[in-house]
Amino acid sequence: MRQLKLRQLGLAFSLGTMLLVGCGQKKCQPAAEQPFQSIIDTAWRMVESTDPIVKNNTDNYNFIVMTFGINRLGMMQKVVNNDLFENPLYNLRYDINPSNKTLTVNYEEPPAPPADGGQPPSAEPVSTTVVQYTYKIGKELELTEVKSGNYHRLVPYQGVVEPDRQCTF
Repeated sequence: MRQLKLRQLGLAFSLGTMLLVGCGQKKCQPAAEQPFQSIIDTAWRMVESTDPIVKNNTDNYNFIVMTFGINRLGMMQKVVNNDLFENPLYNLRYDINPSNKTLTVNYEEPPAPPADGGQPPSAEPVSTTVVQYTYKIGKELELTEVKSGNYHRLVPYQGVVEPDRQCTF
C-alpha cells in the first residue's frame, strides 16, 4: 500500500514537472497578465504566420512590430538580427469595426530617406496596399486575412530576445 502511494506521488511529481517545464522550450517572455481590450494598448510582435514570405522571415531575432495609434495611424517596423529599424517599413492607416471584428489596414510604403544633402522626401507614399482582416484580441492579437486566409499571431512587444537564449512564443 505504501509503495503504491509513493508510485502515485512520483507520477504526480513527474506530470507536474512536465507541465511546469511546458514539455519543451521555455517561453521567450511571460504571457500578458490581463487580456487587452484594444489594439492600441501595446505594440505587437509578429511571432507566427501562415503567409510563406512572412513565415520564412520570422524567427526570434527577425520579425515585425506593429503599432496602432489612437488616431487610426500606425507603423510597421522591422527587426533584423535584433536591430529595430527606426524608419518604418510601412506607415499604417487603419479602420476598425469592433462589432463585426474587422480591421482594414492601408499599408503605405514610405519614401526612401534622402541621401546625404539631398532633398527631403515628399509626404506621399511610394505605394499602398489595402488588406482586410478579421481579428481576435485577448492576451494576443490574431489576424486572419479575409481574401487569402493567411493567419498571423502577434504578442505584446517586450523587446528583443538574447542571442544565446532558446525559447518559443
